[in-house]
Amino acid sequence: MGRPERTGDGPRRAAFLQRMGKMRGPERRNGKPTPLLKSLMDWGANSKREAVARGKRISERNQRKG
Repeated sequence: MGRPERTGDGPRRAAFLQRMGKMRGPERRNGKPTPLLKSLMDWGANSKREAVARGKRISERNQRKG
């Protein structure tokens, strides 16, 4: 498996952010980030809501490009 793409408009990044941003479960447990939130942070998002929005923006930019 590849490394997380923290920046850029890669389709892999867009798909990951949208998919994981829609996952059920808390972002924090006992005040600490859950593994879900940690993985989103590795890919450049600070919350599930931000991940979904960022993934959609990346996908839209990619569709306009070609």
